[in-house]
Amino acid sequence: MKHRTLTLAALAIALGSAGARLAAEPGQSELPSPLDLGSAIGFALDHNYAILQAREAVRQQEGVVVQVSSQRIPNVSAQGQWQRNATSISQLYPAANEVWNVELKATQTLFAGGGVQSSVKGAKLTRDAAALDLQTAINGALLDVRTKFYNVILAREKIRVEEENVKLRAAAALLRLRVAVHILNN
Repeated sequence: MKHRTLTLAALAIALGSAGARLAAEPGQSELPSPLDLGSAIGFALDHNYAILQAREAVRQQEGVVVQVSSQRIPNVSAQGQWQRNATSISQLYPAANEVWNVELKATQTLFAGGGVQSSVKGAKLTRDAAALDLQTAINGALLDVRTKFYNVILAREKIRVEEENVKLRAAAALLRLRVAVHILNN
């Protein structure tokens, strides 16, 4: 019972976040203003297509687990019908102008040779595999973001070093020119 409640709560939260995500258009989001490593990782986790697909696969598998687990509980259905005809065309004896039918049906799987239990276990294992795929997608995105972020920092520092190198070369050329002028003047 506790596991079922937790599963339903997780499903409700997942559906709520999916609805919120559908309400906000992903193409409309802006990059964080100070783009540091933490905000770049956060942006990637929220907008990476592979991660979004993996999250959706986990949600789908949660639905499959709920659907397969429903085979364990009783199913109840009710159906009713009312018909009114002229008494002259009645097929009943004594003749009646109204016919009522009510059907109440309750079914439950008592024994399926372990089929229900194995299908529930299979659905849970598939859900766990989808969760591991999500973790793989997250890890790949984090590695990619960190690598590219540090490559940008490295490129920026290389540019800064080359700018400093250009300034030093210009200063050295100016110094050589001054030395040459000083030698020619003396």
